Amino acid sequence: MYYVTNSPNHGHAFVANRIWINKGIFQCGYSNCYVDCAIHKAAYGNSVKNNTRKAMAAAIGEHLERLALFAPRMKAIQENGSASTEAFNLITGDTIKIPLDFVILEYGHPVFKDKDMHSSFSDTCGVASHTSSAYAIEAAFLEFIERQSLIHTWLTKKAGRLLSLKLLEKQSVYNIIQMSKTYKGIQEFYLVDISITDDVHVVLALGFGKESFSIGAGAHWNLLDAVNRAMNEYFQFMTGFWGRENEGESIDGDLYYDFCNSLSPEKFREEYAFLTDNKRQLEENIPLTKTSQKDTFIERVQRVVNDLDISVYATCVPETMEFNTKVVKVFSPDCYPHMNTALLDPQEYRFSRKFDRSIYKNLNKLIPFP
Repeated sequence: MYYVTNSPNHGHAFVANRIWINKGIFQCGYSNCYVDCAIHKAAYGNSVKNNTRKAMAAAIGEHLERLALFAPRMKAIQENGSASTEAFNLITGDTIKIPLDFVILEYGHPVFKDKDMHSSFSDTCGVASHTSSAYAIEAAFLEFIERQSLIHTWLTKKAGRLLSLKLLEKQSVYNIIQMSKTYKGIQEFYLVDISITDDVHVVLALGFGKESFSIGAGAHWNLLDAVNRAMNEYFQFMTGFWGRENEGESIDGDLYYDFCNSLSPEKFREEYAFLTDNKRQLEENIPLTKTSQKDTFIERVQRVVNDLDISVYATCVPETMEFNTKVVKVFSPDCYPHMNTALLDPQEYRFSRKFDRSIYKNLNKLIPFP
């Protein structure tokens, strides 16, 4: 393990206490990078990738992304004692005003001093960052579809489609998957496509053992990229720094992680049996990289919007530090606003109320996903 310590004497550029890098002993293994924030515990950054430099870049990016949400510099529009900000429609460009507490996650911020925040809840769903605005918006959109698919799958216990590992035998990720099948006592491993739209693949990676389990999700236009992203997140949960107090990592009481980590491996396996015990298979002749190079991002978004019959918006969150980082949140007033499924009523959202209420078999149950 390596780490960098924040030192004012050396003019350290980050508002981080330390940056940890934990690399596996195998060449094909993963590197885990964790950034501990000095000014807000929730503004950490964590990433696991099979490339150390990419893991560091992603962890620092997440740190800056969360810093913008928890230590904001966002200018609010104050009307009738309520703080709001603007968002724009990804297709039409039309703007709307949205409550600021839908974006900013530091509810003790002075901008909310005149509002009762006890009933407010939001999270980082649909948030992404990049040095390029275009890439940030695209990443946020894919993250939005990933989370909507995950939430809807959990609430409805929709089966999804199991992905045969034979599809990936000639891909570099196959060796990682084979390693993951026995890593830390994992005895069962599954990849499931749970997407709510045909234009985006959303892959859920699930691993179960007698004393351990792991989970990760990834979304992309291409199946192979979705698998790679799911595996990164899978190893992030399994090999992350979470909860290892003896090594000095900051812990901020993350609702989703704490709940997921409180489950026994047996209970976790039971909760996701509806996905792994089903017989639906993804077609074996499905292309791993099907995206047409002629498609523009807006054209792809338009197809998804038409398919789901929703409107999709984005709002830009000013970065706290001057690192030229673009932070974007993509959302839809017609879809689930956050991942706290214990609080969600599907009848309140256009996307979900078109389905019969009887299909929601996990109503009022928190999703076990970190």
